[in-house]
Amino acid sequence: MPIILPDLRLALRQAYARTAWVGVGTTPGLLRQLLPLTQADFRQKPAVIEHPGDIARHILQLGVLTLSDGKRLGLFEVELKATSTQIARNRVGLRDLARRLIDEATIHGALAFYFHPEVGEYRFSFISRQSRIEADGTISATETHPKRFTYVLGVGESCATASQRFLTLAGKRSTVADLIEAFSVEKLSDEFFTEYKERYLEFCRHLGGLNDLVRRRAFGDDAKQDKRLRDFVKKLLGRLVFLHFLQRKGWLGAPPARTDWTGGDPRFFLGFFGAFSQPEKFYSTGLAVLFFDTLNTRRPGDLFALTGTRVPYLNGGLFDDDPAPTTKLDFPPALFQDLFDFFGRYNFTIDENSPDDHEIGIDPEMLSRIFENLLEENKEKGAYYTRREVVHYMCQQSLYRYLRGQLLADSVPESAPEAEALRRLVYTYELGDPATPQGKYLRQHAKAVEAALDRVKICDPAIGSGAFPIGLLQVIFTIKSTLDLTLDRAQAKRDLIQNCIHGVDLDSGAVDIARLRFWLSL
Repeated sequence: MPIILPDLRLALRQAYARTAWVGVGTTPGLLRQLLPLTQADFRQKPAVIEHPGDIARHILQLGVLTLSDGKRLGLFEVELKATSTQIARNRVGLRDLARRLIDEATIHGALAFYFHPEVGEYRFSFISRQSRIEADGTISATETHPKRFTYVLGVGESCATASQRFLTLAGKRSTVADLIEAFSVEKLSDEFFTEYKERYLEFCRHLGGLNDLVRRRAFGDDAKQDKRLRDFVKKLLGRLVFLHFLQRKGWLGAPPARTDWTGGDPRFFLGFFGAFSQPEKFYSTGLAVLFFDTLNTRRPGDLFALTGTRVPYLNGGLFDDDPAPTTKLDFPPALFQDLFDFFGRYNFTIDENSPDDHEIGIDPEMLSRIFENLLEENKEKGAYYTRREVVHYMCQQSLYRYLRGQLLADSVPESAPEAEALRRLVYTYELGDPATPQGKYLRQHAKAVEAALDRVKICDPAIGSGAFPIGLLQVIFTIKSTLDLTLDRAQAKRDLIQNCIHGVDLDSGAVDIARLRFWLSL
């Protein structure tokens, strides 16, 4: 029986159960229904995979799936020792674990379920081998660098994107290329931005249709009125996107009796708007109070008067008071209802994705993409959105050249073990076999590498919304985490941001977005 969308979405919103995916007896599970497999060899008794480290309680191989293009995928179940939130931030450990799940000789990729028995959400990952870009810009012929693409499923998750994408697989002769398409982050980002822009234009059209007197009071009566109107809508929607990241963290609508920032409402805005007594005045008497009298103001107990729950005080300028006339504006309730329903269909992720580890959702890079693609004057200034993979490669190239200059003499050739060791560290975050010259070098000089990273000075003279410095923060932080497993993660990031990374821009709005991305990274 073919699966239909409401049934699939409901199934994906349940806690992880092996039988739901693999099936029982002659009853097929979700994998057989969603992936038209040429062969599915599910083990009656899963094989235990030996593993080092302290991330997983157990790893089981549930079987091997053969796709219609002949590619073989291992199917794994990983029970985690820590909670999923903590695990989501331990990218070094998860990356190493993902690498171990692919047997180069017999398996071209893997599907893996990461779960914790006490947590309702779980992660469903597709891990594939990818060609590596070498330091000289050439594509490596050896595919040794796996990428992990992950959906967050289970209790409390929307699963809208996952269910729609998985249904497209059900109608195809599934290949590795189809799986990559179904787990595509860039496709999701394109979809989100297209729909976001439609809603931005709806808000602009409403304000443009106000009577002349109201519009002149709010945005002036000179030639720049239309631009001020558009900038107001960009800032309003940008604030709401930013707050959806904090909503995901559980910081909005936290219980008033608590002193820590846990237990917040994951659907805060839908609840806030749905319970508002005057939805036609939601901006002037609801959001304006949240923005300027709450998020921008220190309050006893951090209480938000309109909900009786806790909302944090945020310094940083995003919620500085707007001009008084604009705080009196209002919008048809249907615009906010549609906007919050739209946001509610997406998974807002806390951490910025890296090219090696993608969580399928909207990450803080979207703030940058909105800023650089939505502002019509940006292209005249030379500001363009640059894809994450390109930025990542630029960062790795720059950092490798810096480390080589700091640690190796000019006379050391690129083929030397020391240079190869630094390349491996920067491009694949691997220490290598300690028995090899490369592995020995990195272990013997780990402190010197860390010291060089701690004293690096990075300046972007046209920082835009922070793509290049954020990319360097990710690369440096990952390298430091690889070299030192005892690293104080929060302090390390804070030190890098405060001491190593600098930038300027002609556009103050660009600098604000860059600051927000760094703020969210902590």
